[in-house]
Amino acid sequence: MAIIVSGKDAIDFIERQASNTLENNYSAFLNPQAKIISLAYLIQSENAIEVYCDNEQELKSHLEKFAIIEDIDFKLEQKETPENAEIDNFQEQESIIQLNQNHPEKKIFEKYISFDKGCYPGQEPVSKFKNLGMRKREERAESYLDEALQIFAAAPSPADLDPAIELLKKALKENPKFEDAYESLGVMLAKQEKFKEAIGVMHQLEMINPKNIMAQTNLSIFYMKIGDKETAEDHKAKSTVLQFEESLSK
Repeated sequence: MAIIVSGKDAIDFIERQASNTLENNYSAFLNPQAKIISLAYLIQSENAIEVYCDNEQELKSHLEKFAIIEDIDFKLEQKETPENAEIDNFQEQESIIQLNQNHPEKKIFEKYISFDKGCYPGQEPVSKFKNLGMRKREERAESYLDEALQIFAAAPSPADLDPAIELLKKALKENPKFEDAYESLGVMLAKQEKFKEAIGVMHQLEMINPKNIMAQTNLSIFYMKIGDKETAEDHKAKSTVLQFEESLSK
């Protein structure tokens, strides 16, 4: 069974009600407190949307309440749910936040939520929860970095840097855009003469921030260490340009 939502305002209406963009197929329909009305799989055609879920009648009634002046038609139609549709179960009165916390392996937010689209019911509590979670992860990443740098300062030899390196990897799992952790990790790997691995880390930093001067400086040093003078000179030149641009901006 599917809900067929049609009419000239159908697509705009569903975009306002759904928690994800239509291109991603999976979406949640929530109340303002982020309690789940339905989890669904959506297929968009030119002027209609097929909505597959486990509570079609309830979701249809819910959507009809919000279609006041729009040109929209809702009808139930006997259709087989697409084979590739894997719609998750949820408990009555469960919020999308609770479902995400209770089943981290399912990556509920990644599957059903877009944090880049416009407003939809339940967006505010979901965004607040995500931002709070990200701040906590950033704090943990900072703590791992501080501990790693303490080990680095006290390490009698490069061979003793393994615990610090593991802490930095944990920091990057918590915050994959943590530039200081990438830089420190690259330096510590280079201290252990793992230059190719260090180069890989610096290229990751370069992708995150192409204007990071230390990424280019370290890449120049590390490539020189493995005997690739031409690439080392290229990154040295990039570092010089970035330093010049930085001085002009001050």
